[in-house]
Amino acid sequence: MPTIISVTHGQDAGREFAIPRTTIRIGTEAHADIRLTDPQFLGLVTLVWKNGTWVVTHQLDYPILLDGQRFTQNETKVWFDGTPLQPTATTSLLLETRDSESAADEPSAVQELTSTEPEVAEWVRYVQYIGIVFGLLILLAASDGSSPQLNDTQVDKNYKAVILTLGNTQPEFPGRFQRDWLLLTENLQQARHADKAADKAIALNLYEKCSQLCRVLKQRINELEQTSQEQNPDFSKTTRAIESVSDFIAQRKNNMD
Repeated sequence: MPTIISVTHGQDAGREFAIPRTTIRIGTEAHADIRLTDPQFLGLVTLVWKNGTWVVTHQLDYPILLDGQRFTQNETKVWFDGTPLQPTATTSLLLETRDSESAADEPSAVQELTSTEPEVAEWVRYVQYIGIVFGLLILLAASDGSSPQLNDTQVDKNYKAVILTLGNTQPEFPGRFQRDWLLLTENLQQARHADKAADKAIALNLYEKCSQLCRVLKQRINELEQTSQEQNPDFSKTTRAIESVSDFIAQRKNNMD
């Protein structure tokens, strides 16, 4: 019986992959063996068949969930049959060993069992429609001399840069700061997802939570600068990361008004 990875939630929901008992890379990059489309999926999850079990290594820049439990960067765990892996706030994967009429018992390479172009969810169609409307508005804005809004591709590029800045920053701060930092990352991911789904009320609410967390983190940095035993503590990298979040939020709020 082949091992199947099913996408149960997210943009790729419904897609299924039969995998060989070897090393499998899951992500959105071109070199991934299982290539998904979720823009929040920033990096790779590596799956290896070892001693009769599937061992998964998390190489993303943010915490994920395995069977509902927190899974931190570069940690390695056994992915048990029938349990979910959640690499982003919206995408969930299920690992199963089961009968399949369309896959060999031991495929020689990753074999997608579903269409390479999964059916588009209704909300995705709605977002696409909104994108077309925004495109027309940009053309109209350009014609009357006003400043055009950023298109969705540009916004995604800015968003990914902000998330990477947060993920790549490893501040040596107390536990409370770390928890707020993680909460900021998670809220920003959820806010962008609601933003792309054109759920304005939820997106604005989450963006506002992110703004509040930015203010709290900045205040905490100021306190640490004053109380640090180092003569010139360098918190500039952390401060720039927070400012990049604030700038992105301000941009999105302006464009949503």
